[in-house]
Order: sequence, then structure tokens, then C-alpha cells
Amino acid sequence: MSLPVQVSFPSNHFVIIFPFEGEEDFFEQPGYIQVFPGFNTPEFKVNVSYLQRNFYDNVGFKVVWRWQDSFFWQSPFGDGIIDPIFTFDAQLTYKLENLNSTLKFGVNNFINIQHVNNYGGPKMGALYFMSITFNDLFRKKQEQVGSRQ
Repeated sequence: MSLPVQVSFPSNHFVIIFPFEGEEDFFEQPGYIQVFPGFNTPEFKVNVSYLQRNFYDNVGFKVVWRWQDSFFWQSPFGDGIIDPIFTFDAQLTYKLENLNSTLKFGVNNFINIQHVNNYGGPKMGALYFMSITFNDLFRKKQEQVGSRQ
């Protein structure tokens, strides 16, 4: 069995390091109020996807695994550790060729692992969604106008 041609594995990895070299001393100079930059982002984040745009009769799918490292949250509200997070997302896509449109049904965090994104914030679980996208909605009208000239 071979994989279909339209399969792809998009992924990315982020490395964010603060403070930047030489900036540590800026926050400790006399006459300056102590400032905490509070970028509030993990040092490491990874997203790995598997998608196939048309695996059966105008139906496509996408699954995504997301992970982020723990990090220290700083804000006027409070400071604290945000635990590492991993989630799995899934999406089904149906292409409506006669309408030049696409229907999408999906769920973010379909395992429903409760996690917190910011210190003092609510726990997040699964998020279900559906959408319709109209592609080239006005293309036929433009092509007809162009052919008359």
C-alpha cells in the first residue's frame, strides 16, 4: 500500500529565549523603575500535522499534535508557572465544487485535556467548530464582464 500523492506533514518548532544578550543590565540601571518584560511565552513549542486534502470524494482531513513547554508567567495580576500543554486537533473538510465552497468541521483538543494558558486564567478544554468558506465567490461575474468587453 502506498500513500496518496496529496498527503503532507506540515510542522514547526519554535525556540524563544529571553532576555536577549546584553539586555539584562538595562532593567537594573539606577533611575529606572524595575520592569519585567513579561513576554509570557514558553521557550519551546512544537506543532506536527498530518493532512490529506482529498482522501475520498471531495473529503479531506487534518490532525495536529501541539506541545509547549512549561514557562514562568509574569503580570501585574500574578506570577506563576504554567504547566506544559499537549493537545490533539482534528478537522474534516468537504469541498462543495458546485458552490466553489468548503465546509469544515473540527475540534481543537479533542481528547479534552484541561489546561491553563495564563496564570489565573480559566481551564480550557475541547473547542468544537464548523465553518463555510466561499472561494472565488465573484470570479464568474468578473470573467463574464471581462468577456463582454
